[in-house]
Amino acid sequence: HPYHEDGYFHNSEEGLLPGEFNWDFDAIEVANGFWSDANEKALRKAWELWNEGRRYVLTGGTDTHDVYTELTSGIVRTYAYVEGSLRPQAFIEAIKAGRSYITYGPLIFPEQMFGETYVVREGDPFKLSFTLRSVDGIRDVKIIERGRTVAGMRMSEPPTKRYFNFELYPEENSWYSVLVEDVKGKLLISNPIWIRLTRE
Repeated sequence: HPYHEDGYFHNSEEGLLPGEFNWDFDAIEVANGFWSDANEKALRKAWELWNEGRRYVLTGGTDTHDVYTELTSGIVRTYAYVEGSLRPQAFIEAIKAGRSYITYGPLIFPEQMFGETYVVREGDPFKLSFTLRSVDGIRDVKIIERGRTVAGMRMSEPPTKRYFNFELYPEENSWYSVLVEDVKGKLLISNPIWIRLTRE
């Protein structure tokens, strides 16, 4: 839990860790439970690291440690695209490669795979297309680039299924992430699609 009291990022920023910061980890957890300040900090930290070119991925922590708590296991989940047969190791590798997203409810079916790098010629658009589904209805869609909203759509009549197609114009090597909110405020956050800009 990166920003809980016992979390690695929290204790690092408070100067409570012995030795130097250890970069030997694969993922940043969005902890189980409803959206919180700690999870917001974890997301912002992921964006900061992506801006530095560090390809860590977000995962949803589905567990709960106490059977007596009101916290339900699996409030946030990780979905991943697995090539070939579905095996535990293949699922882990797909998450580590960033071919994944976390969600509290909505589902996304991307045409451009998360975790992949796309080469875009300077001045040309990058087309980002996907279908969203939500039992409760899709309220808001945002495309995040380097921590800023650069495109999106807010629905006055929230659909339960809709296809989206955005034309984006990166001005530097960059990344895009999809952030979705349903009518109940439940979020979906994708891992980044990486953009390498070229003049050729």
